[in-house]
Amino acid sequence: MKDLVVIEQLPEVPADWNYGESVARVKQLLSERATVKTELRKFGLSTQGAVEKELEIKLASALRKQGYKVEQQKRTELGVVDLFVHGSPPALIEVKANASADSLKKAIGQLLFARSSFPDANLFVYCGERIAPKHLAILKELGILPVETIE
Repeated sequence: MKDLVVIEQLPEVPADWNYGESVARVKQLLSERATVKTELRKFGLSTQGAVEKELEIKLASALRKQGYKVEQQKRTELGVVDLFVHGSPPALIEVKANASADSLKKAIGQLLFARSSFPDANLFVYCGERIAPKHLAILKELGILPVETIE
């Protein structure tokens, strides 16, 4: 049998918070089928997918300002790559909201699958946070480079 966990410090609850109103609001959201993303955006928050989309748009815009022809959400034989930058060779860029091992593993898989449609393409990953040195080493070993900063 597991031991009972005692929470020493309780979370702070705003003085004006009303349990009944909160429950009613959740029920209303569910009944209206409002998306969580819409509600989060009202408070300046985003879901991971929304963060990735924002980063994708920002990077695509920066690349276009530098004169590159960029396609967003480029279809390949085995899926979709976030950014396709025309050139010789072309560049494939996967965008991730964070640099966690799980996000990077997903990016690696997506890039390697996309490369089957563009065998000579250079591969890049752009994350919303700094990539750990141990993960950078793995990416570089696979021929995937980080997009460090954008202007």
